[in-house]
Amino acid sequence: MEEILKNRLDPIINEYKARNEAWVNNKTLPVPDTNADRARAISTIMERMEALPANTDEYREYSFLTRCLSNGWLVSDIEALDQLYTAVRQDNWGNPPPPQEQINEFKTGGRKILDQLASEKVDTLAGRFNRIQNANDFFTVFWQQNEQFRAPVSAVTNMKNRIQSFEYPNDSHFYDLVSENFDSSKGIRPSDANEDAFVATMNRIARENTSYIFNELTDEERAAEETKPFVPNAGQRWNKMTIPASQAIRDVLGNAVYDEINEMSQGKAEDRKVKLHHSMGTKYQNQGHHVLELEFAGTTGKDVIKNHKDRGGGIDKTLDEDTYKAKYGTRAEKPSGGEFEYVHFKDGSKKTANNEDLKKMRYVFGGPNWVNIGEYSVENTREYARHFGGKFLKDIFDGWLAGKEKPKPIHIDLSGHSRGAVAAGQAVKLINQWVQEYCRTHEGAKDFAKQVNYDLRLFDPCPGVVTDLHLGSCNLKDIPNVNTTVICSMGINTADFIAPLQHVRGAKKIVLTMTDHVVDTDKKDDSQKSTLGDGKSHAQGYYDAETGEMHRGSGLNELPDGIYVSAEKHNLVRLTSYSQVNELFGKIYDKTSPQRIRARRIHKMVRDWFYENKLEMSFKDEGSRKLESAKNDLTQADILKVTSKRMRPVKAAIQQLQQMKKDGASKEDLIKQNESLIKVCREYMKNTTMPPYGDTARKVDLVADTLSYTMRENNHLTKELQAGKSSELDEKIKAHQERLENKDGYLKRKQEEESKRLKQEQDIETVIKFTAKTCKDTMARLDQTRVGKSGSTSYNNFYKTLEEGSKLTSQISVKNLSEYFKRLQEVSNSYTSSHDRLIGPVTGDGGKRIIESSAMGKFGKNAADQLNKLSAGLEDKKAPLGMKIADRQARIEEMKKKEASLNAEEKQPVKKQAPEPVLA
Repeated sequence: MEEILKNRLDPIINEYKARNEAWVNNKTLPVPDTNADRARAISTIMERMEALPANTDEYREYSFLTRCLSNGWLVSDIEALDQLYTAVRQDNWGNPPPPQEQINEFKTGGRKILDQLASEKVDTLAGRFNRIQNANDFFTVFWQQNEQFRAPVSAVTNMKNRIQSFEYPNDSHFYDLVSENFDSSKGIRPSDANEDAFVATMNRIARENTSYIFNELTDEERAAEETKPFVPNAGQRWNKMTIPASQAIRDVLGNAVYDEINEMSQGKAEDRKVKLHHSMGTKYQNQGHHVLELEFAGTTGKDVIKNHKDRGGGIDKTLDEDTYKAKYGTRAEKPSGGEFEYVHFKDGSKKTANNEDLKKMRYVFGGPNWVNIGEYSVENTREYARHFGGKFLKDIFDGWLAGKEKPKPIHIDLSGHSRGAVAAGQAVKLINQWVQEYCRTHEGAKDFAKQVNYDLRLFDPCPGVVTDLHLGSCNLKDIPNVNTTVICSMGINTADFIAPLQHVRGAKKIVLTMTDHVVDTDKKDDSQKSTLGDGKSHAQGYYDAETGEMHRGSGLNELPDGIYVSAEKHNLVRLTSYSQVNELFGKIYDKTSPQRIRARRIHKMVRDWFYENKLEMSFKDEGSRKLESAKNDLTQADILKVTSKRMRPVKAAIQQLQQMKKDGASKEDLIKQNESLIKVCREYMKNTTMPPYGDTARKVDLVADTLSYTMRENNHLTKELQAGKSSELDEKIKAHQERLENKDGYLKRKQEEESKRLKQEQDIETVIKFTAKTCKDTMARLDQTRVGKSGSTSYNNFYKTLEEGSKLTSQISVKNLSEYFKRLQEVSNSYTSSHDRLIGPVTGDGGKRIIESSAMGKFGKNAADQLNKLSAGLEDKKAPLGMKIADRQARIEEMKKKEASLNAEEKQPVKKQAPEPVLA
């Protein structure tokens, strides 16, 4: 900081400190007005900034200070904040300097912390503590490596020791919890005697955190990640998968699905912050509900896998009793007497301010052995869960009947991996049976079941080779209030018959991954350790790219209902049609999965979801709707060509719908007919063997696409009838998209990507025009041979295909164009080979025809190869190309207008003034 500014700030800082000290010594004095001091300091700094060019180091430094003060940091923090800024931005490291790699890591992480300090509001003591503590943890690591990194730690320590309660008068929640743990004379550090209580309080605050911040990546870092060589995991090696999950997803859904995902690693901390769903048990208990949590370890596991909490599935029996209980819980008592060795519980019950009991219990069950026998088999473990679940519920239900408490929601959260997931699915059935039996046998309890809500998460449920005979499927459809999420691997590193996937019916969310059997339950997320307001390791979460929300642990059950596919970095992309699963399998395994039982059950689960559930979404905008409508027209045209008897009800419903549209039917009538079409499409899919092959697969895909489009179209029509009232999912998608569009630089980046895709599509359009001309010219030359004489069947097929090619326009889809080139190769090569083989080399007209067919066979192959290259990464390959081009051009123009409008606003002269301080 320049001397001239320091001299002007010192009196303000000293006055602030003097007022604080006087209040500490005499609490009867009025609470000092810290906001007035903050406003004076900001004004003073900005006056100096006006005298400096905006691109100087001093200007950037003072901008940092004013942003910090505006967001709630204290006047007494100015010196420490300035020291911290200087320490991070310095280039003078002495002689010898620390290793350059350390310096680079220090500066990269340090700049992120400065950005977070300046951009996040600090209006609570808890928030201030978290931010300071996380900054301290980050910089201490470097200080331990080299003494030359000490300066930022000293600056953060100074900030720790500058805090009194009057500066955060609204933080009563935090003070109620931890006021006794503070020694105010030593700043915000807890006294040694209450360290455990303080840590427990901070852990609780972390559980109540509602945001997640993505790490910032430069363009170079992102490019390096995307070009990193593919290293298959054990499951991928076993199944001979040759491409990463992200590449398979791009091939099926297009590169555009990753545009918004990549955006989340760009911009300021606030731009990279998303809503976080996690720790639902704590959330429900804070809402005044009772909570029971049941976790089931996988095969041979004595404990659940939680690497972020240093629990890797085993039990450390060398720990002292207190440490053992803190880590694993208390050993549960057996119904027959004695203690379980591998069933533990923790009691998190508490009383409300009204002295009401809020029960919260968590049980962890050991997993069965490989042959599923003994004390912890699936069959035995589900009975233990029923026992403890019934005991938990009986206490509550009996209290309700006795009038001790009014009925309130009860949340039962169950999760498990492998055979533990099978046990969890069985446990929820048995607990529900217990509830139904209690309600039936106790007068006045018949409505109690309505208060019981089940959240179930099944991580790759595998019954095992023998158990599969009676637990190969799990039907949860008839259990009321059950919300099930299934995460399943598309290929694991075990023989198919040993670990077949369980077929789960009634799941609300299904997540397909290409990880191995552990489905990353052993992974931990350390990305938040340097994030202010967090600073911990966590379980691996899943990011919903469509809504822009992170889901971790129990928060997975707050995903919108649907089918998702997850890439390596756990970014979820929604699948909107069963046909996309067929395409994914084709990309991942080349032809068919070597694990046929698992593949068949995945297909069944996804198929089941689409004929038992409804898509809760319509279209992003009118342009998307028109494009999807045109794609659907092509799909329905293909369906109407099918001669199969089973397809007749679908064809009849389509024909009736088309006639109603021509006759100008009302929206209400169209919705009814759409429902009829949905019904027959579902019936067709339901009665098809999974997975379908050959021409059956083609027909199922056509019906699946029609089903999905019709559900979305009905949502749109219903929204129009309800004066634009959208579904909750549509609103979330729209809000996330609007948020992205308002990010600095987003429109420019998106516009560049869309322009590249437009160029690809226009190049394909050129291929179409050239193909039409080539076919037309070839036909003209063929017409001059053997005029008036009939040709063979193979020649007629060849000529007919050329005739089809001569009429190609940009209204064809990329998918149909690819199929056309395949047919062109087949008929051309068929004519060439059959005539060469029958009569050998010929001259005259016959020779000319063979020359033309041979040339067109090569043309078809080259055109197909060219199309594959040009269409790589393009989305909507089933939509008419011309409509796609027009739609993309319109979107690019719209983005240009928005960008120009934003630039014009930024260029408007704005009078410099002090930013409005955030009132604490």
